Amino acid sequence: MYFVCLSNKFNIIPRSIKYLLPILLFSSTMVMGQTTFQGGWHIYKIGTLTRQYTYAFDYKDDLALWTRDSIITYTAPDSSVMLTINYSGGKAIDKTTSYLNPRHQIIKTEYYTGEYLAKTEQWRYDTFNHITFYSVHKTGESQGNFLRTYTYSSQKTAEGSAVTEFCHFNGRVEFETIDYYDHKNVKYKQVRMNDIKKVIHVETYKYDIKGHVTERDIYFPEYGVTKKFAEGNGDESNVKCYKSYTLPKEKFDVINRDVFVKREIERNKAIITGKECAGMEIKALSPSFEIIIKKDKSKNTRTAILSTTEHILAAPVEKPVKKALIIKPIKHGSTRTRS
Repeated sequence: MYFVCLSNKFNIIPRSIKYLLPILLFSSTMVMGQTTFQGGWHIYKIGTLTRQYTYAFDYKDDLALWTRDSIITYTAPDSSVMLTINYSGGKAIDKTTSYLNPRHQIIKTEYYTGEYLAKTEQWRYDTFNHITFYSVHKTGESQGNFLRTYTYSSQKTAEGSAVTEFCHFNGRVEFETIDYYDHKNVKYKQVRMNDIKKVIHVETYKYDIKGHVTERDIYFPEYGVTKKFAEGNGDESNVKCYKSYTLPKEKFDVINRDVFVKREIERNKAIITGKECAGMEIKALSPSFEIIIKKDKSKNTRTAILSTTEHILAAPVEKPVKKALIIKPIKHGSTRTRS
């Protein structure tokens, strides 16, 4: 049986690292001998098991790699239930159980600290996938409950359409939001008002040629101030900074996963450490795993996210054992019976 988080001696990362890049590595594999997991009060068969490892690395001399923490996620065969466990230093810190509807929307999430249920969230949706109901129940010292309900209405405009959202907090109107869409159904503006219909802010959006938001401008009428926020990683049409490539089919071993991570880091070292790409996302795709290297411009950080996923078959379904048909002998004054 492979453990999710392997203890190691690299828990302390030197402060002198020039390129400190957290890496996310997750792979799916079947835990030997384990075919079920517990979600709430019920037991579910394992359809997929996803492992996620977080690393940091640097190029001070040679490439060095450190394991930071890890996550393991169990998913039912029909994807209706997921159990996620967070590990740090080889110990389980907390876990989350999520329940999904047939449209794969989360309808309930339970947050546990150890075995203690700390918080429960629930959602409901309409036929247009809008959230209509959201509730939170907290236990323990921070116990409390609150409920938000949402109603929607739409109308046509000269530019396209507008959707109005009313949010009620514990039965009282909390805010009103109007989203404006063009004729291509792309949202270009949002107006947020408080419970007395006073405009709080007006938010507009700018997009690149791929439809990704590149900038948000928020105007605050009360102060007559507009603030601009850069989004995304810049020009994602740059094929050098944003690309994907296919790896040949090869055997993936979760025990030796560091070998695969180091190989792809070295392959893209020039882009990771260079100044040409303010934002970057490179995907290395394999039939048995996937590695993503990423630098995020909007957060003004130099990060790399590496992930590897091994697709596995759902756990086999046990077939019920049929009982043999037993015909008891007929006794005088009785009828034939079956069991």
